[in-house]
Amino acid sequence: MKDNKPKSKNKPAAALLAAMLAIGTPFVATQEGLSVVPYRDIGGVWTWCYGETEGVVPKKTFTNSECSALLRVKLLAYGMSVWWLIDTKMTAPRWAALTSFSYNVGINAFSNSTLRRKINANDPKACDELNRWTYIGKRDCKIPTNGCMGLPNRRNEERKLCNS
Repeated sequence: MKDNKPKSKNKPAAALLAAMLAIGTPFVATQEGLSVVPYRDIGGVWTWCYGETEGVVPKKTFTNSECSALLRVKLLAYGMSVWWLIDTKMTAPRWAALTSFSYNVGINAFSNSTLRRKINANDPKACDELNRWTYIGKRDCKIPTNGCMGLPNRRNEERKLCNS
């Protein structure tokens, strides 16, 4: 198996990529949930399938197969973006966690994050940074009455996966 250190900007080994997707796909699907009909999420953003926000056609209905295929394609794209942004060795679970996070907040947010800087610096507490990303707009989702407790729960699960 090829070294999985992107510092040299090698492509990831196929087995590592397959393992990341095998972990990440069901993880993201569970965290995002499936909606074959577009809806406005808690932040007011049009969303469809597994948390997809691009190309929404508000009255269109999608099949489970279309949504599953789109999720696989998107996670591959996000996963490869994460790969190129990390300069240290990654396990498949850590890569899956960072891909899930990036899928949720966007690759630019991840790219500019303290989380990424700490991962690249081999900070042993880097994954704890995930628990700081618990806001939707100015709403703190750690406060139960704000109606978005799913986000802190997701971040906690991503942190566990990142540390495994």
